[in-house]
Amino acid sequence: MDLRSSFAAIFLACAPSWIVAQEIVIVPLEDLEDQPSISLQVPENDGVSLETLDADGNELRVLDDEDFQTFEQETSVSDALAGSVRVLDKLTGKVTDVALEAGESEAVGRITVTVEECRYPTENPTSDAFMLLALEEVDAGEIFSGWMVASSPALNALDHPRYDVWALRCVSGTEPVEPGDVIAEEGDPLAEAEDADRPQGAVESSLVPRPRPNR
Repeated sequence: MDLRSSFAAIFLACAPSWIVAQEIVIVPLEDLEDQPSISLQVPENDGVSLETLDADGNELRVLDDEDFQTFEQETSVSDALAGSVRVLDKLTGKVTDVALEAGESEAVGRITVTVEECRYPTENPTSDAFMLLALEEVDAGEIFSGWMVASSPALNALDHPRYDVWALRCVSGTEPVEPGDVIAEEGDPLAEAEDADRPQGAVESSLVPRPRPNR
């Protein structure tokens, strides 16, 4: 018997066991009829029902333009001698407060601040300030020109990568205003309003120092 016949005989001897190992066993499914059934119960009517209401005669309608009323509230303002401005250098974190007379300019860092006008509510001088500012930057020219409102700084803010500028308050008086040194006269409504709002014993603001006595 040659080698090829020997391999054939060995394969035939092992074939039945290999075929048996590959048999597929089929298991019948369980009888579902013997399993408990699940049923959905519809809740009984508890007396709640939807009802269409009768019209009561009221109807929704689109108002005409003439039906709208617009009210304008005017605020009486007074012109101030000077205005106080705050400048923030976002690069260095330095905060600088300057007090300038109307029409006066001062350089703060790389920008020049000009207070053109400052107005305050006549009835409540310390409640707000409306300041017309002009800002210029070195090598860039004018970067802002317009009104700023002290109570709403975001209403018309300076958009600059390095500097932020806010209008703080108006200052009134008759004495010349030096940078950072604002003098208020007696009987000034702004100064009187600040004195009324200042707690007893509090230190006066450096923006409104009192006149120095003569030596």
